Amino acid sequence: MRALMCRVILVGCNRAHATRSDGLNIAYQTIGDGPLDIIYVPGWVSNLDHAWIFPPLAHVFERLSAFSRLILFDKRGTGLSDRNVGFPTLEERMRDMQAVLDAAGSRRAALMGTSEGGHPIAEELMFCAPAYPEERANDMLPRWRDYMAWAPEEVSGLAESSTIPRDPAYPEYTWGKRVVTLATVYGGPAEEGVRVTRPLRGFGEPLLDFSGRMPYRALQSIYDGLFPTGRDRCYWKSTYLAGLDNGAIADIATRMAKRPSEKTFASIWKFGGAVQRVAADATAFGDRSMPIMLSLDAIWSDPANDDPNIGWVRDVWRHAALFHRSPVSELSGIW
Repeated sequence: MRALMCRVILVGCNRAHATRSDGLNIAYQTIGDGPLDIIYVPGWVSNLDHAWIFPPLAHVFERLSAFSRLILFDKRGTGLSDRNVGFPTLEERMRDMQAVLDAAGSRRAALMGTSEGGHPIAEELMFCAPAYPEERANDMLPRWRDYMAWAPEEVSGLAESSTIPRDPAYPEYTWGKRVVTLATVYGGPAEEGVRVTRPLRGFGEPLLDFSGRMPYRALQSIYDGLFPTGRDRCYWKSTYLAGLDNGAIADIATRMAKRPSEKTFASIWKFGGAVQRVAADATAFGDRSMPIMLSLDAIWSDPANDDPNIGWVRDVWRHAALFHRSPVSELSGIW
């Protein structure tokens, strides 16, 4: 398995190669020729091809490969590696990484990871995710904001507008209902997480409650069934916000309610704590001063609906950037 890489031509960018691990093809790539080997473990999803047409990620890789030999790979089940392999165990992932290091001829490497690839976690976590009717957003979002302001650093989460799909996995009375889900993970002992996140489940009667104690691997697979491979089209943009006062909440909630596709997810993310204590020049990821991120993930299936969905994302993003944006970077992409 070989794929031509780098649609954006970069110095030192090589072709992707494949190595075998447990009988599977694992795609990998090496960039740079510095004295230090760095193997980069991606988050829950990656694609070595698309990474190089995504400017923020390409910039990170360029900076790392300027002083090292950077080793990239797609985990089994993602990107250019073999697909449809089920959810791998930690041991299988370690074998894949060792196979990549062996294939690259690396005897010693520094390990760098992001998101799912980068933080030690407990075997079981508390996932708190009550889904309230979206018409209550102007009541729910200020209470969520205030909770996140005093919550301990182990709490991370977002408030997400979405629509319950017409799927037998959900109660029929909820099909087609728009909700705001207060999706939060406690990164410590699950029992403690139950106590700490309890206030989020007390903002009235939720339409559904997805909360529960579960392994991190199960948590990462929750959305899998919603996005069958090859079905959907997606356009997304995000921006950092300087704050989230009641006026901004009302404005964002109004615009989220006008999304043209019921498959779309629109989220408000809270940043803070340990993340913000890392200096801007300490890692390849720069400014960490932002308190809030707005993410607009338009998802639809029919190419005939490209214009209204892309237009909605651009309109909401442009308005947020004009009135609420923090003076730091924004991200966007289309798939």
